Amino acid sequence: MAVTVLGTWSRGDYLRRYPTHDYRLAAFSPPLNNILYYDSEHYYNIATSGYDASTPTSPARARIAFFPFYPMITHGLSVISGIPIDWSLLIIDWMSALTLVVVLYYWAIAELRHARIRDSAAPKFMLMGLVLFPTSFFLATGYTESLFMLLIAGSLLSYRQHRYALAGLLAALATATRVQGICLVIFFFLELISVRRRRIVLRQPIEYRKLIPLIMAPLGMLAFMVFQFITRGDALAFIHAQTIWGKFSSNYISNMFLHSDIRDVWYLAVYSFLCIATYKTLGWRWLLYCLAPFVLTLSAGSMMSINRYILSIFPLFLGLALFRHRISRPLLVGIGASSFLLLVTNIVFFYIGAWVG
Repeated sequence: MAVTVLGTWSRGDYLRRYPTHDYRLAAFSPPLNNILYYDSEHYYNIATSGYDASTPTSPARARIAFFPFYPMITHGLSVISGIPIDWSLLIIDWMSALTLVVVLYYWAIAELRHARIRDSAAPKFMLMGLVLFPTSFFLATGYTESLFMLLIAGSLLSYRQHRYALAGLLAALATATRVQGICLVIFFFLELISVRRRRIVLRQPIEYRKLIPLIMAPLGMLAFMVFQFITRGDALAFIHAQTIWGKFSSNYISNMFLHSDIRDVWYLAVYSFLCIATYKTLGWRWLLYCLAPFVLTLSAGSMMSINRYILSIFPLFLGLALFRHRISRPLLVGIGASSFLLLVTNIVFFYIGAWVG
């Protein structure tokens, strides 16, 4: 973060914005004009002027595809503190990212304790793998990644601590932040039926409080759908707006390859390896949870941004941390070094405005 901010601030005019858009959604002043790109600009405009559909251009119509919680709290921070919206976007991200490190660490400890796995170093290796992942810089660039992951991690940690109302509240906020948050319903359901079977076998009373997060989790998305229905007459407007990016084409197969490149295929292989590691170490329930957001993304008929979506499925990195004992040390070092090099490369490309995910 410091290198990016200071480097951008001191760059002068010799490093101009890379012309990858046909339109400019928001005007940022240095040092932010090389940090806030693409989705950040949509969130900026939602935070400043809401979901304005009066302008018939694609950028204005595209806003409804972006969920409201991140721009809502950005706007709130700006109103309360007087900080400009663009800085508020980054402050929310940076605070979420720093808090995420702590919450993820304690979630990993709680999850390992629940699974009766003894590996005290695994939480640290999980965090190392996460921050070295080639798209981890999105945690600090005005995207929803850090906030979304914080809400998911907080919900899962609260669930393991038997604080089911808090788990449900955080899950609802997650579904109001990104559509992939709805996959928490799968986790809560799988946990409920597994516990129910175990309770029946042991003839113990079933803890119905575990229904609370299962019921509350979809409320964030449902609230957004009600808003869309009231304002636009279309509860699924956030899905229909995806056609602006060429998604939900009539021919899914050809569209999948048309909007993909060799990088997506490479990340698909990485994701497959992480899924295998997760299945081998954490079991089939976590594998199903990790598959759900990926399948949800591919259901739109595009692999666009799958490198970012893999980052947000953080149980994969706990699976990798536990799987490290089955990987030779030279190979493990090679994986970390190559991932770091790709991370640096992505930062450079993102810095000049190129699309990296």
